[in-house]
Amino acid sequence: MKKLLSILAAATMTVSAPLSVVACKKTDKNLEETEFDYQFWTNKLINELNQVVNSGLQKQLGDLYFQPQKFFENNKYINYENIMKILDGESSMDLKSESIEFKQIDSEIREFIDWNEILKSVNDRIIGEVNYKNILVNGQNPLKNGFEISEITLTEKAAGIVMINFKLDVSVQLRDESGSAFFQKIEYKSTIGIFTDEALVEEINNAISDFNEQLKLSENANNFRFTSSSGNFDENAAQFSQSDHGVQKSFSEFLEKFNNQQSGSSFGNLQINQNQNKYNFQKSAFLSASVVESSVRSKWYLEDNLNTTLKKGLVEGGGALLNTIDLTLDTNDRSDAVMGSRDTIPENVKKNLTSNDAWMFNHLYIKEKIDKKTNLSFDQILTDSDSEFDISTNDRSDSKVIAIFPTEVQSLSISLNQEGSELKFDIPNVNVFIKQEMREENSKKLMTQWLTLALELFREMFGFESGENNGNNNVAMKLPESFKNEFEFNKTYSYHELIEGVYNEAVERIKTRFPEANYELISGFYQSLNLDTGNADKFRVADTNNNLYYMNTSGDTVAYRQGLSPNLKSVFWQKKHKHNRKKWIDIFIYWRSSRYNSAWIWHW
Repeated sequence: MKKLLSILAAATMTVSAPLSVVACKKTDKNLEETEFDYQFWTNKLINELNQVVNSGLQKQLGDLYFQPQKFFENNKYINYENIMKILDGESSMDLKSESIEFKQIDSEIREFIDWNEILKSVNDRIIGEVNYKNILVNGQNPLKNGFEISEITLTEKAAGIVMINFKLDVSVQLRDESGSAFFQKIEYKSTIGIFTDEALVEEINNAISDFNEQLKLSENANNFRFTSSSGNFDENAAQFSQSDHGVQKSFSEFLEKFNNQQSGSSFGNLQINQNQNKYNFQKSAFLSASVVESSVRSKWYLEDNLNTTLKKGLVEGGGALLNTIDLTLDTNDRSDAVMGSRDTIPENVKKNLTSNDAWMFNHLYIKEKIDKKTNLSFDQILTDSDSEFDISTNDRSDSKVIAIFPTEVQSLSISLNQEGSELKFDIPNVNVFIKQEMREENSKKLMTQWLTLALELFREMFGFESGENNGNNNVAMKLPESFKNEFEFNKTYSYHELIEGVYNEAVERIKTRFPEANYELISGFYQSLNLDTGNADKFRVADTNNNLYYMNTSGDTVAYRQGLSPNLKSVFWQKKHKHNRKKWIDIFIYWRSSRYNSAWIWHW
């Protein structure tokens, strides 16, 4: 390997772009424009459509779970007598989609659904979003093809009670990265319950209504919390269902308190239960405590002077790095060398900042986002739930809150005794708003620790800590040992594995250097390369230090221009290292230049 690298002066990688560059809509004039991240915005759009469909259909169909038979007296097919006739002595029956009974019930279920109302919600919330323009087919509503009812199951639950369980398949039409249309499916399940005993229906509906009303109250709505300083929100949400987790404990306590109040039920021992610990985090409605993009933007390679705040801190470490962090945390500093701009701080937030609040990251921004309705998905869920959820700014009770997870609690049921037998019915899901609280005492301490680890991550990944990069070579990434040992011509390498190796080895070195650090705060690494046709990114592997160099189109590793620089970030939210392409690309070394004593690497 060393012999081979000693032969090489450099290896260069050229990036080609299958998709034209689109500037994303910016919420902050100081945030840089980046290449359109197709996969990110497609996932976000699908999540938002899911939320619109579920919220809209829940409004229209939620009241049908428990109804007396007289409610359906004008229905020819959805009524107690007809369902019992179809069952013909069977306790349960899955209707075949081609059967006349299926088609008849299908036709009447559709009468309860106003699909135009769903389409209007999509038009109001989604069609005008500039970042969805590339994903929508000719700017059309992605739900315009409507839905199909794919499953209908009839059940005689008990004497005088029949249930119709059905599933809707909603067709979503979008455009892939090549411009071709493709279809996605959103599923929605619901129930129609028909009861001959009106008193029983009233008792059940009153209990569910009381349950929902109590869940809305401030004393309960603001009580769902967990403690973590991790920015990996998917991992955080996956832990909600654990029995010893703060969220599951809080919901179990709420259920216990509610059920203890139901002892006066006419039907005895009426209870609402969670059959399984199931939570559906609604990612499109997530709110964070960040006023600016929660990432360290590493543009040291644009700084020619080694004495600039960021470059000096990265190259020298120690006191110089501490100075970089102090300036970043200083509300009045105007250099903006590492993160964001103080111009983004709203005046009403600025006047309430204390010495313990980090200007770029604190609970006041969550309150601001809620009040200003900056996230339409969050606002819709909050409006639909009619919850008294809020962030307190009058005292410091919410000062440690760094994120809000709007979450659907699933697998709920109501049980009661009737004539000595227990009856159990599924009930609609409910939404709660879960507060993530940091482990640290305040946001300034959190940001100090995160900035330290984020900048040290760059120092490790790019050879500043080891001294292999002196700051003059600009963006020189340390190759992972596994890659260096296998490096050869005419061989394809996984770019994903390359970056993963660089990242993982850097993290291990940080853990060795800082054994007492909170490793929840070790950030992810994101890079967005310039992939427009005129400005392809290149890399080279140098024999002097076995590093991977980012280059401009002229093959120059020093004279970077703003338009040619890779966008390198250490991110707080979502720790996984990412690349801005739909698929991780590969590296293929295919040509060696005798003139420049170098190898070219193709990137696709």
